[in-house]
Amino acid sequence: MKKLTMSLGNCCREIMLVPHLAKYLHQSPAAIYALVHRGMIPYHKKGKRLYFLKSEILAWIKEGKQKSDLEQQAEVYIKNRKITKR
Repeated sequence: MKKLTMSLGNCCREIMLVPHLAKYLHQSPAAIYALVHRGMIPYHKKGKRLYFLKSEILAWIKEGKQKSDLEQQAEVYIKNRKITKR
């Protein structure tokens, strides 16, 4: 029974509501609602409540990572190299 409670506790820490997510991202709740409205952030809706999974939010943040100049140059180099090999 103790293991079940502990695993449920971890699951509950994974789920955030709008006020928790706003605090986590250092944004206002209105900004979170705007992101939801524009379909820019992953969310789940049950009834009138919005739920956010921390793992999905972290993946969403990582997905928006901007590439460094070196990464961009490497990408162009690889793309050009593939074209010249054909």
